Amino acid sequence: MTNTASPYPPLPFDITLPTERLILRRLRESDAGAIRTAALLPEAELNKWIFQTEIYTDPDAVLGIIAESTLGILQGSHVLLGAFDAEGGAFKVLFEVVRGKDGKAGNIDLGFWAHPNARGQGFAREALTALTDYLLTQHKPDVLRVGMDCATENAPANALARSCGFVQEGKKPAAYVNGRGEQQDLNFYGRVRA
Repeated sequence: MTNTASPYPPLPFDITLPTERLILRRLRESDAGAIRTAALLPEAELNKWIFQTEIYTDPDAVLGIIAESTLGILQGSHVLLGAFDAEGGAFKVLFEVVRGKDGKAGNIDLGFWAHPNARGQGFAREALTALTDYLLTQHKPDVLRVGMDCATENAPANALARSCGFVQEGKKPAAYVNGRGEQQDLNFYGRVRA
């Protein structure tokens, strides 16, 4: 079942991608509690970087974005993926994968946030590298570029992008309003297929 109105060929977003320490897979309803618990931690600082923090903190909203993600898989347009500990199953990183957000069929855009307890341990780097490699190597010729935006003041996110082979392509001044109502500049990064 695909959405015939979609201008893009569908991608198999319903993936399970193992790494050395993680399993990346689409989010399930049973993951909602772990996502919400992580988002509610004060050190998550979601309102500093994300506009609609309630989509991760409100129980019904979390279930709603997971259900919407399932529809996105069917349409081949977007998906929410979680990176979970391969041994214990603990939630580590959430990714939003969007096809053609900028109107270009060959582009995939990523957004992410990491569980506060997973930061500084290389989980986001491991997951982002595996996901980007997968998209650029397993989906030729449909995926030509993977991009991501990072708030200029979010030093860890910018460092992560660079460490995973993304190149800064420019800056968007006052392009984003965070959950505290503050305008933020965004650096935009891309990684292209070799």
